[in-house]
Amino acid sequence: MLEESRVFELVELMEASRKVLHCGCKEHCFEDWRRDASNCLSALFGPDHPYTRFFRDRQGAADVGSLIAGAHVIKAALQQVQNERGRIGAVEKPAS
Repeated sequence: MLEESRVFELVELMEASRKVLHCGCKEHCFEDWRRDASNCLSALFGPDHPYTRFFRDRQGAADVGSLIAGAHVIKAALQQVQNERGRIGAVEKPAS
C-alpha cells in the first residue's frame, strides 16, 4: 500500500512546480524540485517504473520544458494513485 505522506507529496510537488515556474526556473529551485520529485516517484512506484524512468529521462537543464514535462509525469502519477484508491477528488493532507 502506498504511503499517504508520499501521496500528499505528489500534490505538494505539483504546487512546487508552479512556484519554480514563477521564479523563472532558477537552477537551485529547479534542482531541489527535481530531486524531491525523483525521490517521491521512486518511493511510490520503484526506480524502474515508467513514471520514474520517464521523469528521470526528461529532466535535463533547468528550463521550462523540463519543468513542464516533469509536472505532467507527477500529475499522471497522482491521477493513477487516486484512481487506484477509488478517489477522484483531491488528496487530503494526512492528520498530524
